[in-house]
Amino acid sequence: MNLQALNKPLLLLIMISGIVISSCKKEKEDPEPEPTRKELLSHAWKVVDVRQGSETGTSVFNLPFPQVQCLKDNILTLVNDNSFTFDEGAIVCDPPMEAEGTWSLIESDTKLKLSSPGEDDIIITLVSVSEGKFSFEYKITEGIGEGTYIVIMQHKS
Repeated sequence: MNLQALNKPLLLLIMISGIVISSCKKEKEDPEPEPTRKELLSHAWKVVDVRQGSETGTSVFNLPFPQVQCLKDNILTLVNDNSFTFDEGAIVCDPPMEAEGTWSLIESDTKLKLSSPGEDDIIITLVSVSEGKFSFEYKITEGIGEGTYIVIMQHKS
């Protein structure tokens, strides 16, 4: 038997197998890009907890303090076009917080700036932002006790 004659069909078989195998491989899809902070924040939000000092601090959400109780039914809506509305709900804060205007992320996306015509800007320091949840610092100077509280928000159902 001629060894050279045997190598040609074997070589042809190897080449065909390689082509078939490579054509069967699925093309890798590019991974979905991670959403930006703006995309994560562009939703309607409700307050689900208020904690003392940190996200793991003591919850004051169910304590009878007006500064917390008035937040419970508020809805903050941040729209992708940079507009926002803040609706008080039935329990109105003192002073009232209802507003509308524009919002933007500032200081390397670490702060949320809310601007309403004729009002001072509100600058909120973001603590964390993730899919369906974000939290921010809220300073209280009287009532519950002076200090920094963390307001935890989640998508409005």
